Amino acid sequence: MTSARSEPFSNARWVRNLVEQAVRRQAVRLFTEKHPRRDDLMALQAVDLRRWVRDER
Repeated sequence: MTSARSEPFSNARWVRNLVEQAVRRQAVRLFTEKHPRRDDLMALQAVDLRRWVRDER
């Protein structure tokens, strides 16, 4: 079964993968900090997303 929506249909998967990768990068970035602030644990930074967005261009 094929769909005319096949291109945009994968957009949600792309966004989910982007967020999961960013969360992993955030974890690695914060791992070296002895006492990360609560705000740091709850927020992604541009550096967490930068590599993924650059690779997708």
